[in-house]
Amino acid sequence: RVEGAASGADRSGVTVMTALKSTWRTASLGDGRYSVWLPEGQDTSAVFSAVREVGACVRSLALKRRSLEDVFLTAVRGSEEAQ
Repeated sequence: RVEGAASGADRSGVTVMTALKSTWRTASLGDGRYSVWLPEGQDTSAVFSAVREVGACVRSLALKRRSLEDVFLTAVRGSEEAQ
């Protein structure tokens, strides 16, 4: 969860999205929450720095990894669509 500067949540949210999108695949989840996909092995400190540079701060961070089941289902669905 990211909180913006006192200048206004809407403007700050747009600024945060712009900063994050310039480097990573990003999606706004609403209410100051964003999903950011980092390349394998990349440190999250770069995300904190990018958010800090636009005057916002990260309030929480939840790492999410694809489960083996998710990978399998994606592969199976992809092969079914190809047939």
